[in-house]
Amino acid sequence: MSKSSLKERDEDDYSNDDNYQNDEDESNDDEYTGPPPEILTKSQNLTLMEDSDVFLPCDVKNGGEYLIFLRGE
Repeated sequence: MSKSSLKERDEDDYSNDDNYQNDEDESNDDEYTGPPPEILTKSQNLTLMEDSDVFLPCDVKNGGEYLIFLRGE
């Protein structure tokens, strides 16, 4: 194989393709941002009337800039 065809082949490199020469380092270089968030609120069982409003408390330790959302089943 000629040198020019090898160069073209390297330019078409894909991640995770057994040719690791041009793959980017996937290590996580993010700075440590502290401990992960911890939900402090105890679980609750609620019975509600259909279409009624409900207040769901959620106390979080180490919330930082994390977004917390609730999802129903």
